Amino acid sequence: MCAILSLSPLKKWVRSVIIPLRPGLMIPGKWVMYEYYCEQDNELLHIKEDQLLRKKLFWEIEFESDGIFRQRSNIPVKFFENEKDYRWSLSGNFINICSLVPDHKEVFQFALVKDQMRLLQKTRSGSIVFFGFFKKQPF
Repeated sequence: MCAILSLSPLKKWVRSVIIPLRPGLMIPGKWVMYEYYCEQDNELLHIKEDQLLRKKLFWEIEFESDGIFRQRSNIPVKFFENEKDYRWSLSGNFINICSLVPDHKEVFQFALVKDQMRLLQKTRSGSIVFFGFFKKQPF
């Protein structure tokens, strides 16, 4: 004789205690760019990880859970060149990075895939200003 065991109650319990992570919980931390695209003179440039390492180019960004944003960069594509203090917030699938200077804001569309973040910024005409790929750094 064979007993039938139902796993339905166990599955229901597991679903009730697992809380999917929202982007606002996944974004805080330090991220390092490993590849990017930008459009210059109507030409799309693709800069790969080996080129970044060879030319010693980098962009490190840090999102703190209290809304503070910090960056260090030496890539040719510049955002907030002379400012040091920023705030970040989410709006749908967009990250808003605001300086303390009134009306100065950069908006990026983002996607999170495992421990990778993709940031995209386009002009009104659809040209790519920046499309970067970042790896999350462990604490």
